[in-house]
Amino acid sequence: MDALVRRLMHEQNECTLCWITRDGSPAGSTVSFVLFDDKLWLTALAASARVKALKRNPNSVIVISGKGCEVGHSRCVSLRGTCGVASDAAERDRFFPAFARAVLPNSEKGASMMAKGMNTPENLVLVFTPSKIIPYDSQEMLDRANSM
Repeated sequence: MDALVRRLMHEQNECTLCWITRDGSPAGSTVSFVLFDDKLWLTALAASARVKALKRNPNSVIVISGKGCEVGHSRCVSLRGTCGVASDAAERDRFFPAFARAVLPNSEKGASMMAKGMNTPENLVLVFTPSKIIPYDSQEMLDRANSM
């Protein structure tokens, strides 16, 4: 992974997860994530359409934008890969405290309460493993064009 991709994955905590519906149509939703072991970890309720779709077909895409963080709005990365669904307690115990800290970085108490409230058997952990990484940096392109 190049420096831009690493920055986006560490500085941003929101992405768009896209999956394939039963009829083959694309669908997506903007969700929060945390990064562990070069994988993006997200959450969804067991009864949600995205969980059902990802169990049928784990092929998926995640897009992370730099908008709203120091990386800048003119930078993003698209990640193609697979998204597995985990439901065991050990993964939830690892994931939810880190997820809550990423979502509520300025409130230790709020993050602790959020992690405890979310860590339930019906709230599953999604683990996205990228297989292709496609960065986009229009700021670099503009800088190069302006230096000519």
